[in-house]
Amino acid sequence: MRIEDLAKYEIGKEYLFKVSSRKKRIRGILIDKDCYFTGYSLYCGTEAIKFKNKRGTIFTLSIYGIASID
Repeated sequence: MRIEDLAKYEIGKEYLFKVSSRKKRIRGILIDKDCYFTGYSLYCGTEAIKFKNKRGTIFTLSIYGIASID
């Protein structure tokens, strides 16, 4: 996925995120489209998005690690 692909998604709506490193999709509400991933990983320092699930857990995903958003 690229940054240009995120333009059609709105903050505050619920989506299904398919991550390339996981078998199942994650359902969550998009919080932020303009942040950077700062964890210890191959994707450290890249553009990312933040979303939270029903339980309140906040996830930060690198844009390059997202396979699709439904």
